[in-house]
Amino acid sequence: MHTIKAVIFDMDGLIVDSEPYWKQAEKQVFTSLGCEVTDEDQQHTACLTTRAVTDYWYAKSPWSVLSKQQAENAVVEEVNELLRKQCQAKPGFFDALDVCQTAGAKVGLASNAPLRLCHTVVSSLACQDVFECVLSAEMVSAGKPHPHIYHRALETLQVAGSHALALEDSPTGAMAAKAAGMRVIGVPSEPRYHRPMQGLADKVLHSLDQFNLEHLQ
Repeated sequence: MHTIKAVIFDMDGLIVDSEPYWKQAEKQVFTSLGCEVTDEDQQHTACLTTRAVTDYWYAKSPWSVLSKQQAENAVVEEVNELLRKQCQAKPGFFDALDVCQTAGAKVGLASNAPLRLCHTVVSSLACQDVFECVLSAEMVSAGKPHPHIYHRALETLQVAGSHALALEDSPTGAMAAKAAGMRVIGVPSEPRYHRPMQGLADKVLHSLDQFNLEHLQ
């Protein structure tokens, strides 16, 4: 008997390795607006919403050529185009979906990424019929680490937090899921996430390849 009735996937860093696309797009757009974009800055903004990233760069180096909304849209459009052309699932993703379906668990997606990118990914990977909900931080008052997007996902899937599992690659996402009363399996996308994940997640895996039916008990 499986106690987990729903599995909710993060997207960036878990389903797809989109960070290079974000870095490329942000560097292109914000450099063109006069910002000096460093690797250190991009590490700092890696888990933020697109709006928060735009606010970060505007606070550091205000521009007047575009509105903040236009700058944000330019970044999203560039990432969307890169995903549309190059989207590939990370190892173990499709097997993880099979595990969920074998267990009869509902499947959802909850991401800080803009909704159009979420739909581009699930469409490009031809798994839109598997996800019973696809949610973006755009749809709630605050993104991860706040739990609002997970509360919305649980409500949509009609599952209690105690019977739901979040698959997350970052501490930011793990904090959000925990605050929503969910079980969390961490699959760190970067070495720097391993230590904080140990203190947040119920279980830490090296890859989605390791995800199996026992994790839904």
